[in-house]
Amino acid sequence: MILSFILNGQPVQVEAFPHQDLMNTLRDKCNITSVRRGSSHQNSGLSMILMDGLPVPSVLVPSFRAEGSDIVTYEGIVHTEECAAITRTFSSAQVIINPLAYPTLILLVYWAISENQNIDESEIRELLGEIACRGGITSRIISAVQRAQTRYRRQSTAFGAIHG
Repeated sequence: MILSFILNGQPVQVEAFPHQDLMNTLRDKCNITSVRRGSSHQNSGLSMILMDGLPVPSVLVPSFRAEGSDIVTYEGIVHTEECAAITRTFSSAQVIINPLAYPTLILLVYWAISENQNIDESEIRELLGEIACRGGITSRIISAVQRAQTRYRRQSTAFGAIHG
């Protein structure tokens, strides 16, 4: 089956097995390496993408569902100023993240603060719970997300004042 969709802002067409999980299609056909299978028995959150504006575990989506969709992965945001700001915030907070979980964590924080600028601590815990760390969400992670959110709000307000 030939699938057509938007991937990280670019139209793509790939040949894929319709019922193969989208994670494998993205990895094998589109060279997207940020999505991973964390466990063969459950979704660990490492396969997260943004599909039509919402976080979705690509390991649970059959490839045929990508037809006509707009898909964003870590590779699609990594060079944005927003991603750089999130990364700087996490670094300054000395947040230690499993390197395998890093792309998903950054993608989810990017989505959360750009879509919902007032995410609270319980929402952070719910959003990042499966992927942030095995011992649970640390106070450093929560603090870093909240700081990134505050910086994003300030930048958005300043941008709106200049261009509005």
